[in-house]
Amino acid sequence: MFSHRIILNNPPPKVIHIRFGNVKIGKFFNIITSQWNKISEMNETFKLINVCVDRIEGIN
Repeated sequence: MFSHRIILNNPPPKVIHIRFGNVKIGKFFNIITSQWNKISEMNETFKLINVCVDRIEGIN
């Protein structure tokens, strides 16, 4: 799985993995714009950011 390769490679690339499934573009836009500051901040610390409809996860 792509997510596992990112965690195992050294140095890893920074990845923001958007995992919404099928959503309408309006909902996609609303989620991304409302959470972008948090996603951007987490990108400084974590190798992988999983952005889901209901949560954001940072993985080192």
